Amino acid sequence: RIENGVWIRVADLDAASRFYREVLQLPPPVMECQDCCVFLLEEQGFKLVLEHSGAEYLEHAGTANSWIVSCPDIDGVEKRLSKFGIELFRNMNSFGDCRYHRACDPEGNPFIICECAE
Repeated sequence: RIENGVWIRVADLDAASRFYREVLQLPPPVMECQDCCVFLLEEQGFKLVLEHSGAEYLEHAGTANSWIVSCPDIDGVEKRLSKFGIELFRNMNSFGDCRYHRACDPEGNPFIICECAE
């Protein structure tokens, strides 16, 4: 059971869910409702929760969060991001056998993609 996770508040839950599924190719959500969408990322050992920032139980709108996801083909991810008009910020350094790039989802929430040599 994975309880560690990242919560990202978004204004358009449907569009954010499509972005994370189609562009970043996350697995299908394990739960979806009108206020949130939950992705279980078993390899990384955490869950990613997209939460509608207009949900009645929240005391204020969303704030930017940042998270990192590893991928086997950073160049392929960059091409998919580019098709959706998402630009990678290439000013991040490599560290050891890993390459890192930063980008933002359509609502401006930053994330980092990482490719490490096996």
